[in-house]
Amino acid sequence: MLAAALKNLNFEQRQVVYRWQGPLVVLAPVGTGKTLVMAHRTALAIKKGVNPKNILLLSFTNKAAREMGKRVESILGEKA
Repeated sequence: MLAAALKNLNFEQRQVVYRWQGPLVVLAPVGTGKTLVMAHRTALAIKKGVNPKNILLLSFTNKAAREMGKRVESILGEKA
């Protein structure tokens, strides 16, 4: 499911998902897919064995935070 979902990302978005060297800050204009990218990055980290309790995602709104959670769940299913 994750591999199929990643095919919908553009080159720049995939770079963010696959970058693993330390913390990452994603700053981009409205509507550019930040929530989608961070959900995929989180799902990939969990799939690679990172404990979800060790992941910190911050957003400016509760709405975006809820959306990220829903998207991670939709990518990983019950594992989320």
